[in-house]
Amino acid sequence: MRVFVIGHMVPWEIPFFFANNFKRLGHTVGTYDYVANPTHVFGKLPITSLPSVYPRLQRMGFRNPDTLLKSEVKKFKPDLVLVVKGESILNETIEWIRKETGAAVVNMAPDDPQLFNALSKHVAPAYDYVFTASTDSVKSYHDIGVKAEWIGYACEPSVHRTMKVSAEDRKVLGSDICFAGSCYPERVVLLSALRDYDLKIWGSRWTRQNAMMKTFFRLMKMDEYRGSFNFGDSARTVMTTDIWKKCTGRGAYGNDLLKAFNSSKIIINIHHVLMRDGGTQGNLRVFEATGCGSFLLNDLPKGIEKMFKLDREIVCFRDGKDMADKADYYLNNPEERDKIAARGQRRAYGEHTYMHRTRQILKTVKKIS
Repeated sequence: MRVFVIGHMVPWEIPFFFANNFKRLGHTVGTYDYVANPTHVFGKLPITSLPSVYPRLQRMGFRNPDTLLKSEVKKFKPDLVLVVKGESILNETIEWIRKETGAAVVNMAPDDPQLFNALSKHVAPAYDYVFTASTDSVKSYHDIGVKAEWIGYACEPSVHRTMKVSAEDRKVLGSDICFAGSCYPERVVLLSALRDYDLKIWGSRWTRQNAMMKTFFRLMKMDEYRGSFNFGDSARTVMTTDIWKKCTGRGAYGNDLLKAFNSSKIIINIHHVLMRDGGTQGNLRVFEATGCGSFLLNDLPKGIEKMFKLDREIVCFRDGKDMADKADYYLNNPEERDKIAARGQRRAYGEHTYMHRTRQILKTVKKIS
């Protein structure tokens, strides 16, 4: 089969892993990085504004970014086109690809449910099928007449692996407890329970001002966040916590992330509240950490028990106190901690790799073609 993958085609990104696994299965693979297009910055605008933005770009001298994409697809002659996200690709381009090539054109929506209303529901009707990261969003797609199914995040064993870390790197990147991710109010609240531990927080814009801004942003979208987020507690904690002293001031990406995971005793993972309650069953960090053979102390997203055996392969917490109590326990019981981490890695490699997800896509495409 000839498979054309469209997405951010750089190492560590989901489209890159899918392309490699299609190749491993013997398929001929072509790729297109729409993020690398110089006009992609305009794809950050609300998706509904894009049709009016592109004509203005053309008048300013920009080339329609989809022109090159159409040319590449037509030349490749695919049987299957997989678009990962694709927020700045016009629906008319996707429809053109379907008509011109006769290929099955499917989308992977990794940011559901939090971007379903802002992005996914606008682009989805152009596709033959959508693979969504949220079980709850499957019904939302069906409600707008789009065929869809859930697909989980994954790890790549050749990348997410146990590795030796030099003493120098371990000193910089290692800690008893590690957290890597964006600054959200719920994360500030929970991580404040670990302020007396050897904790390193990796992520950009971890500031009191940014956390407060996001708290107020959620207050303005109360209908969406009601029941998942306590505005009062979050605002009070953000204003008073001293957790900022644990922040490294930068993100950990690529090899740095792998080294941080491999040189820390406990990896904390806290989901965006809409992912936690929206059927994601485990964000990308779950599989990166377990793939590295790290001990994962995770919050309790809906459905996580379907992915891993709790307290045997990963450990979950219900609130800040529970997280701190369990962190303390497992810091003081290294043998038990290491056994859980090893079992978690076996589960990740056995059921949750990009090869598993690639086979799922191919199986579904075979049914709908």
